[in-house]
Amino acid sequence: MRQLYLLMIAMFLSLMSGQSAFAQLIDIDSFRTMRSAFFNSIKAVQVSVDDNVKGGCLPRPQGLKKKMEAHLRENGFSILGEGDIPDARVILRIAGLRTEAGCVGYINTVIAFFVYGYVPESEYVEPATSSYIGSEFSIGALMLSGFNTNMQMRLEKVAELHAKKLQVEVMRGKLHLLKNINSQ
Repeated sequence: MRQLYLLMIAMFLSLMSGQSAFAQLIDIDSFRTMRSAFFNSIKAVQVSVDDNVKGGCLPRPQGLKKKMEAHLRENGFSILGEGDIPDARVILRIAGLRTEAGCVGYINTVIAFFVYGYVPESEYVEPATSSYIGSEFSIGALMLSGFNTNMQMRLEKVAELHAKKLQVEVMRGKLHLLKNINSQ
């Protein structure tokens, strides 16, 4: 029972961090196949911006959302609005502030989704209870500093880069799945 708890915790942590710690407990190919299948299943997304930038360093946070949506749309993703149910959610988390020398900003882009799984037994949970569990993979993160006049443009470029990285993950997923199908 203890090993089951440890495995479930490792799986959850690996999904949350985007790392493959859980893959060390099971076959690495199984983990890659699971990750590949997930990325391959994404067709429709919602994009949101979590704006925590102060001092006027990001005057138009919705500009980042529009850039991300445009690039994802160009690469075949459907962009859904509020109230629709997406396959996954792309979240741009941005924090920053004005300094004497200009602006400092940090952008972290994640893809968030829900997985359906069994909840470990405890005195509060009945055996075989299942639930949706929120999880996410990191697409990319970057810290920037410089003049406040071009911080908006620079963050938009990073959003574009992260959209391309997501597309690369999707393509890797497709290639991995095709390779596994062809080798069987």
